[in-house]
Amino acid sequence: MSTSKLEDQLGGVALAMIFSFMAYREAVEIADSWAGVSLIGTLAIAGKVACLAFLGLVLALTIVRHDVKSVAAGLEPRLTAIGGTFCLLLLIGFPKGSPPAAIGVLSNILIVVGASLSFWCAMRLGRSFAVAAAARQLVVSGPYAHVRHPLYAAEALTAVGVVLAHWSPAALAMLIVWGVLQYRRAGNEEKVLAAAFPDYAVYAAKVPRLIPSLRAYEAERESPRGSRA
Repeated sequence: MSTSKLEDQLGGVALAMIFSFMAYREAVEIADSWAGVSLIGTLAIAGKVACLAFLGLVLALTIVRHDVKSVAAGLEPRLTAIGGTFCLLLLIGFPKGSPPAAIGVLSNILIVVGASLSFWCAMRLGRSFAVAAAARQLVVSGPYAHVRHPLYAAEALTAVGVVLAHWSPAALAMLIVWGVLQYRRAGNEEKVLAAAFPDYAVYAAKVPRLIPSLRAYEAERESPRGSRA
């Protein structure tokens, strides 16, 4: 067994355990929030359900994902991927402010929409899902026909919603750190994909990184499927 494959399998086990704990925690919060439901409370429960569904899907994809073809070299891409995936969990230990009611509604709407879109993007990515920068198969259809990193764009909506709910300068600072890590992470992934798939350069030249444009890339049905988290 190659070193990269062993590392990928061990990493998958660790990630499965982390995502399992996150899903369990989300389920407990849903159960605890069910009483005394208001508008904001209803939206909050909907957001937690959407997040739970996404975490459950990510857990499943982590277990059944395709074998890795290549991974980014060095420690930095791995640390960046881990930081981008989990740094917002640090908000659990941050003091929370009291956002206005309108901000609370907006926060929960962003979480619902972001988590739902994240679920769709991860479903489309399928067994090519990865946390670290790795090449498995190339996906260029569905949301990936419009932006190269739709999952990150969807997660950004969720992240903004979470930060609004915390309503503090520290949470805003953490959002900025998260954004920097995710942008760097996207660049690391693109280097690996470009090296592994000759067609990626053509795809990347036509499709924007995060924000859709009218010049969306129409992926052919027979195009190979691919890997990114």
